Formats: sequence, C-alpha cells, structure tokens
Amino acid sequence: IDSMEQHAGIGALVTLRKLLEDIPNRVAAEAPSTSFHELVPALLTCLQSPIQTRRKEALACLNVFIFPMPGSLVANMDRYLGGLSALASDESAEIRQLVCQGIVSLLSQRAEYIKPHFASIVTFMLTATSDADPTVALEACDFWLTFASLDEDSYDDEMMGCVAQSLPQLLPVLLKGMVYPPDKIEELLEDNAIDERGGDDRQQDLAPVFHSAKTKGQYDSDDDDSEDGGSDDEMDDDDGEWSLRKCSAASLDSLAGIFGASYVLPPLLPALQEGLRHSDQWFREASILALGA
Repeated sequence: IDSMEQHAGIGALVTLRKLLEDIPNRVAAEAPSTSFHELVPALLTCLQSPIQTRRKEALACLNVFIFPMPGSLVANMDRYLGGLSALASDESAEIRQLVCQGIVSLLSQRAEYIKPHFASIVTFMLTATSDADPTVALEACDFWLTFASLDEDSYDDEMMGCVAQSLPQLLPVLLKGMVYPPDKIEELLEDNAIDERGGDDRQQDLAPVFHSAKTKGQYDSDDDDSEDGGSDDEMDDDDGEWSLRKCSAASLDSLAGIFGASYVLPPLLPALQEGLRHSDQWFREASILALGA
C-alpha cells in the first residue's frame, strides 16, 4: 500500500478491498490486532493521495472496517471523519458516493461517532441528495431512510431536531427524486406501447396503488387515523432494482411517519401543488405518488 510505485500500490489496495468485501468479519477476527495498527493509518494516509484511484480504493477499504470496527479504526476515528470531510467535495462521483456510504454505515452501526458532527453532516447529506450524479444522490438519500429506521436508543432529541430543521429543504428534494429518470421513462413508454398493441388492460394494471407510512414517532402529535393496506412493494416500477425513486419515496414515507403532518405538510404541500400543476406528466405522477405518504 505504501509502495512508491503507482501500479503496485493501487494493486495492493484493490486486492485488500476485495478481500475485505468478501470476508470482513473473518479478517477482523483472525488477523493479528497489530496488523491493523499499521494498516488503518496507512489507508488514512492514502485518502490524501493526488491519485484518484488510490483515494477511492483506500476509502472503500476503510468503509468496510466500519462493521467489524477494529480498535485501530476507533483510535483513528477523528482522522477517518476528517478524511470523509476532505473528500466530500471530491471531483470523483465514485469517491463522493463512498463518502456518503461511510456516513450511512456509521449512522446505522455506530451513530455515537457522528453525533457531535450531526448538524454539519445533515447539511452535507442534504446537498448530496440532490447531487447531479444519481449514484451519489441514491447513496445520500439512504441516509434519511436509515435515520428513520434507527432504534430510539440510537439517536437523541438534538439529532431529531437537526433533521426536523432540514425538512423544508429536504422534502422538495425527495419529491424531485421520485420522478422517473429519463432512461426509465423511455423504458416505460416502450412497454406501454407494447401493451397497447397486445390488447385489453389486465385487472392488476387497473388496480390503484397505495403508499402508507408505517411508523409513528415522538414528533407526531396527530391521531393515527389513516388505515390503508398498501406497501412499498406495490410500487409499479418494482423491477427488483433499488433506485433513487424508490429510496426517495421510502424516505418521504418514513420521515412522515416519524415527524407527522405538523412538520411535514407545511413544507411539502407547496411542492406537491407545484408538482400536480407541472406541465410534465412524470412530475405530476411523482406528486400523486407522494400524496400516499
């Protein structure tokens, strides 16, 4: 990894990353603890490399360590968080995606390490959720869904407050993320043309789709008087692939369940009204889907 020869160093990082992705817990459990004392600092140093591939592979390796969490990473957590911050605006979309992945992994596994920086993290993830690169936006969007899925012991009122304050900016971004991307629109139009040539509509094609919130939280002061039998699995574009549209819809659904109408509706309604009046039918379709939340 420390090799001055570029190809040898990158090759070592790629090999290590593949090994860690295959058996991360086994590596952490069976490797001598002293090996991590040198490995983690070496990887952290690689985050500052002028070579993009070295930065990317080193960060991918460090992200895998979040789940087994060796002591060396705990001891160097401030350096790791500093590395994420430094790479947050990297020109490489792959690296920005890995930055978001690292933050989401920490949130889901060891939220205590990001609590002191949570306000700035929320600000960054809000920006990343609207990243021009859809892979970055999807990884960032997962932050909100992960937060909404945390056990109550994993977050505190201050963290809830940070997310609540972001809702006026976040909810319109999630609504926009629910619009089909151009390639999916083209695919749907082609499928629709084939169906129209094939004959009458099937019964399942005519059935309405409902989208319901599944959790209620301390920020929700409204009576839970809505009962519908829908689920996220009923989305009509469910082709088995996790997408920005699905993640945005699930995040909106979950956040609405946690914070309730008093927090969600004021910032969301103007965006919904604009979407329902939009000249583009796909924006209107996304707004109709969002009403289910």
